[in-house]
Amino acid sequence: MAQLVIKGVRSYSKERSISLDLSKKVNLIYGQNGSGKSTISGYFYSPSDMAYSECSFNQDGDYQYIVYNNQFVEDSFYHKSEQPGIFTLSKSNKEVLEDIKQSEKKIAGLKGNLTRLDNEIKEKCDMLTKLENSCKDAVWKKTAHIRTTELTELMAGSLRKDSLYNKICTQTEKDEASSDDILNEYKTLKNNKLSSFNLINHPPMPVLNKEQIGLLLTPLVPSSNSYLSNVIEKLGNADWIKVGLGYISDARCPFCQGDTINEEFLKAIKNIFDETYEMKLKDLIGIFNDYSNACEVYMQELEQSLYKSGYLSDDDSIWNVIEQIKQSLELNKNSLKEKTEKPSAVISIVDSSKSYDELNTKIKNFNSEIKEINDRLNAYETSVSNIANKLWMVLRDLCSDVIDNNNGNMDELNSEKNSIIQRKENVESEIQQEKVKLSKFRKQVSNLDETVDKINASLKNLGLNGLEIKKAHERNFFQIHRGNDNVEIYKSLSEGEKTIITFLYFLECCEGQLEEGELKDKLIVIDDPISSLSHDYIYEISSLIHYRIIESMAPDAKVLILTHNLFFFQELLKLAPPKIKAFDKKYNLLRVVKNEYSDVIAMSKDDIKNEYESYWMVLKNVKDGIVNPVILPNVMRNILEYYFSFSCKLDSLKKALEKLAESESDITYKSFCRYMHRGSHSDSSNINNLGRGSTEKYFEIFKNVFDKTDDLPHYNRMFGVEIDKEIAE
Repeated sequence: MAQLVIKGVRSYSKERSISLDLSKKVNLIYGQNGSGKSTISGYFYSPSDMAYSECSFNQDGDYQYIVYNNQFVEDSFYHKSEQPGIFTLSKSNKEVLEDIKQSEKKIAGLKGNLTRLDNEIKEKCDMLTKLENSCKDAVWKKTAHIRTTELTELMAGSLRKDSLYNKICTQTEKDEASSDDILNEYKTLKNNKLSSFNLINHPPMPVLNKEQIGLLLTPLVPSSNSYLSNVIEKLGNADWIKVGLGYISDARCPFCQGDTINEEFLKAIKNIFDETYEMKLKDLIGIFNDYSNACEVYMQELEQSLYKSGYLSDDDSIWNVIEQIKQSLELNKNSLKEKTEKPSAVISIVDSSKSYDELNTKIKNFNSEIKEINDRLNAYETSVSNIANKLWMVLRDLCSDVIDNNNGNMDELNSEKNSIIQRKENVESEIQQEKVKLSKFRKQVSNLDETVDKINASLKNLGLNGLEIKKAHERNFFQIHRGNDNVEIYKSLSEGEKTIITFLYFLECCEGQLEEGELKDKLIVIDDPISSLSHDYIYEISSLIHYRIIESMAPDAKVLILTHNLFFFQELLKLAPPKIKAFDKKYNLLRVVKNEYSDVIAMSKDDIKNEYESYWMVLKNVKDGIVNPVILPNVMRNILEYYFSFSCKLDSLKKALEKLAESESDITYKSFCRYMHRGSHSDSSNINNLGRGSTEKYFEIFKNVFDKTDDLPHYNRMFGVEIDKEIAE
């Protein structure tokens, strides 16, 4: 591939780059003067010039640029009285010439091997690309369910198929965690980004000591020092009597409601509940009060701590455990209360230690989680980064099957590709060695005299008998002579003589080499070599270019020819292969046009018309907006002169233009009508006096000329109007 990119220089836009595909061996470019052709040749003449800083040539080989343009002529002849010598191969040493021939043949064969190896490398690269794209698609599908969640926030910058694949493949570690776990972890962190949680305090649960438990398990019975003791013990109603004492206030019995209470009876009852009984009863009441208060404080502190932490939800299982403890504490409180009311009862306490231990374990776990969350919140960005890193490891684990399988296949292909690359490097090294040998062979037979003889013979063949070149006193230079005069002789030559001798010298530059020249493939650029020659020389120059450059150049050399002369362009095409397949394989045709900026468009061989037809093609380009309308007056005048001179109707043309000029009120269009019948189109003295008129108006006047001379069918045919009409019918 050889791609020239032109941008931001002279008539080419700074905003849009123009690309020229120069991959074929012969590239012919046609364009009118001022369209931007010379900018193209100028790049190859001075590619390092700052003016071409935004231009580039992406080439498929290492080329030596050999350029013929105005700058080449000025640098080589106009400012110098001597030209560097060009060394060609002498025909006197047949053995060395045969060695050169064999060496060149070997280099050509090795380059053919390089092409084949490049194709093999490209084939492997295409297979690698196909494998990788297939793996990318598989990874993309496998991660689809994750890319619809909030986790995409952790994957920023890697959400396109290529970037996602590359990111996952670069992971060196895997994690078997589920993406749901990662999502929940991330949501928890994000939802609590601006808040932290308090640790849960678990106060000690109220418990009774062994002595207190023993008291509850021991029945409290009345004293036996009363005559009523045996009856009370037999009836087992001491607790009932003890309660009833609280209701005795006079002689009325609280039980039978009779006036049976006297001093002696009251004393006997009180003697049942002696001091010891009262002290134990007081202890029971104290145990009940203390335990009840402790339970209330415990539950209050526990619930406050739980609510204050802000971490637990209402449906957490911890509340069930707390409810169990609460119920057991209530049961114990009721039992203690019953003991105070019925001291003779045996009371057992509910053991809540298992529930307490379970609650304690849950609180410890919650506190561990709270601490971890608080630590993360204190370093939020670090926490997010850690979760993101974990996510990528999870994704790598998720895609392991397709990635690992693909890596195995790609390693195998890369190994095959590297083997081919090594073979290519060996061939390139062999080519370089052969070039060194070839250079040595050429030095043995390089001859400046044969170059001098060839140029002088060509000058005679072209009829320039008075001119010749000779070797200068310094061995490696030429000088131009006319007879014995060689002082500044170049400046005294006619334009035709200058072009001929400079172009012959250029041809020798293409075929030979300067002493310091490198052995590279040649890219030959020729920019308008016949701008000031007669038609006879145009034929000679086109023949020289075809037979001495196009037909003789090395297989990997290229030639780029630019011209504004349609006749010269057509002569080159006449010498080209007549068969379309052979032509298209070797030739590339382009056209430079200019509207606001220069542009380069492709064209086919069928697009090349004779000079008259080419003017009509320019008019069509103006209508299509491809070419700037400023050229309309001159192009239209050329068409009218060509056509009406050929049809012997110049008088009709003159009358038609005079009538059109009289009918126009606008001075701009009056001048335009008069301009178009001034005579020879070479006389453009009043073109600058034309105003800038409407493009549509120019076309209207131009069409009216053909209408008034009864030649409108010709106008329509040249614009394709009749053809379009026939197709429509």
